[in-house]
Amino acid sequence: MHSSLETINYWAFSSRQLFKSQLILGLVAWRNGENPCPQMEKAVDRALTSIAELSKLNPQAVLEVDFLLENLKTVAFLVDKSPTIEINWQLIEAPDRRLDCMLASALHTNILPDAQIDTETSKLLKSKKTTLAAKTYQAYFDLLRADKSDNIASKVKEAEALYLDRASDSFYSGGEKAEGGGLDNGSVVDYRLASILKKINYPGSSVHRWNW
Repeated sequence: MHSSLETINYWAFSSRQLFKSQLILGLVAWRNGENPCPQMEKAVDRALTSIAELSKLNPQAVLEVDFLLENLKTVAFLVDKSPTIEINWQLIEAPDRRLDCMLASALHTNILPDAQIDTETSKLLKSKKTTLAAKTYQAYFDLLRADKSDNIASKVKEAEALYLDRASDSFYSGGEKAEGGGLDNGSVVDYRLASILKKINYPGSSVHRWNW
């Protein structure tokens, strides 16, 4: 029996929301000093199962539209999973999502497409509303590009300060709870920054450091 397109789309939406909810549970546990691994691993595993099922139900599905593949790959890096998912970032319009794609790729492949990163960051800088997002991604990629001669600790402090600024920033406050905007700022952590600190083996302390 073939499922209708409407049913498939609703199923994809529900699966996407489930991933977000599971991620939030992990981030809240993390911020409270609890082990977030069970929730984060469950978020990744369920999402991968959903993606596989969606591909069977609708072989023409554009996964970049139906799932936040880039965020999934970033979370997967934290829990030592390497999903074989290819992301065509050119199918995504939003500059911040494109930058997330490049971040996820860098975590798993060590490839930093500097020209594309600069292009998408420049787009964010054109609007006052997305200035904090632009500065945040610049801080992320600066950390990934840093070498031992750089003052890594000061770059981490800068990224931490930018995260705190999300509490009063309209772009992040209007986004997903996992982004730490508005009242959610003190309830979750910056899992993107955490993945970068893990990638560069940052030895210092931070509320955003992955310790598991």
